[in-house]
Amino acid sequence: MAWRYVLDTSALIDLDAFYPKSRFPRVWKSFTKLVKDGRAVAPEQVSDEVIKSEFLRKWCKINKSMFIKLNKDSLDQASKISNTHQALIKQNRFRPQADPFIIALAIYLRGSLPKDELIIITHENSTKHDKIPHVASRTKATG
Repeated sequence: MAWRYVLDTSALIDLDAFYPKSRFPRVWKSFTKLVKDGRAVAPEQVSDEVIKSEFLRKWCKINKSMFIKLNKDSLDQASKISNTHQALIKQNRFRPQADPFIIALAIYLRGSLPKDELIIITHENSTKHDKIPHVASRTKATG
């Protein structure tokens, strides 16, 4: 079974915060291999959200193959998700918000994978209605 992972920005931020490359080089080597193998992906909007960590900004540029440009159908799906789950988008934020694009990418990938081979990785609380786990569970993004 070849698991595929769709990552939220919080997953990258947590990886950097809790497993800094300087102290956990093997973790980053393994993670980078998942990226190179196409098993760890994110929509390109995730790389736009990584703004506070210089290390992550550089890592994202080096590993840009991880970031997928969504096709028209997936962009339409992200728009539908944003309209249906308006609480997912935080008002008065001037930086990109990747959440609907993460779910749309998961929906797209779900169509080509066997059940239970796709996982969305996020730090968000699954009990709150305005977070990725809740919205994804109410769409075709999860099993």
